[in-house]
Amino acid sequence: MTVTFRVSAYFLPDYEGQNVSPSITFRNLIWNGIDGTGSGFTEADVESFSQSELSNDNTQTWGTLNPGVGQYLVLAFPANYTQLNGGNDYEDDGVSDFLHGGVTCAMLDAHETVSITNTAGYVENYDVWASTVADLASGSFVTSTSSTINYINYGVLAQASGFTEASVEDSLATSTASNDKTTTFSVTATGGEYIAFAWPVRLGLVTFWVGGFEGGFESPETVSVTNKNGWSEDYYMARSTNAGLGLTSVETKDP
Repeated sequence: MTVTFRVSAYFLPDYEGQNVSPSITFRNLIWNGIDGTGSGFTEADVESFSQSELSNDNTQTWGTLNPGVGQYLVLAFPANYTQLNGGNDYEDDGVSDFLHGGVTCAMLDAHETVSITNTAGYVENYDVWASTVADLASGSFVTSTSSTINYINYGVLAQASGFTEASVEDSLATSTASNDKTTTFSVTATGGEYIAFAWPVRLGLVTFWVGGFEGGFESPETVSVTNKNGWSEDYYMARSTNAGLGLTSVETKDP
C-alpha cells in the first residue's frame, strides 16, 4: 500500500505569498527470490526471499535468479498494487507479464493471501506468485506489462509432416527470443533435409521468399510447444517444398 501525507505551508516574505505543498510518500517492500515449495507461503517465507525493493512499481527487472534443484521463482507484492497477467498457456490464459532468461515464464498466482507486518508495524496483505516449473536455468527475472515473448526457430530436418514439439525444439538448430517474425536466415539442407521455420501463432502468418521469389514453402502445421520456463503456446511450423536445397538464404515477410 502507498500512503501519502500532504502538508500545506505559507511562507513569508521570500516566497511572495506562494503556497508550497510538500508531500511524503510511504511505500512497502516487494519481495522476490527462490523457494523450495512453490505454495503454502507464510510471512517468514516471503521475508526470507533474497531480494527486496521498496517500491510501488511491480513491473521491473528484478535481477538474476538461479534456482537450484526443486526451487521455484517467487514474486510477492502488496495485494492492492497493479495486478499482473500470468498463467502457463497462451491459448488459455492470454498474454503474460513474466519473463525469465528473456522468454515468457509460466507463473501462477498461488491464490493465497499472505499477511505481512513490516518493520514499522504496518500490516498488509500480499499476493504471492510462483513459477509452475522448478529447476529453471539462471536468468534475469523481469515483470513487464504484456511482455509475452518466445523463441523463433529455424534450421533443417528430415521430416516432411506430422511435426511435434521435438521437431521444433530439438531438430531446429537456431532459436532466437523475439516477437519479430520477419527475418533473413541461411541454412544448408543436404539430401533428404528440408528447411524449416517455426514461430508463435499469435504473431500471424508470414510469406517466404527464396532467391528473390515468393514461395517455395508448404502451408504450416500447428504444433503446441512448451518452452524451458513451462510456458506453452501454439506454433506454426513450415518446411520447404523441396529437400536437399544446399546452402539457401530465406527471407520471411509480413503477408
